[in-house]
Amino acid sequence: MRVDDFFEKYSEHIKLHTSTNTAKRYISIINTFLTFVKMFNPNIRYLSQIKTETMESYQQKRLKSLELKTVSEGDKNGTHKKRFFLNLKR
Repeated sequence: MRVDDFFEKYSEHIKLHTSTNTAKRYISIINTFLTFVKMFNPNIRYLSQIKTETMESYQQKRLKSLELKTVSEGDKNGTHKKRFFLNLKR
């Protein structure tokens, strides 16, 4: 099964079976992972191609990549950049 098809179906499942806020969080994580795959592993197209090393790389890049942090944080409250600017105002 293609990665994007799987996560599209899974996102629909999440929306139907979780609360609104939980769905938003989970879908944010999915979007971050899909962005990671497109940016750093463009050859991955199928779920069977995702290996342990892929997930470990995702975890490392998630902490270091500004693009991935931006995708994952979106407009939620308490993001790193908002906390940074709040500290500047003090």
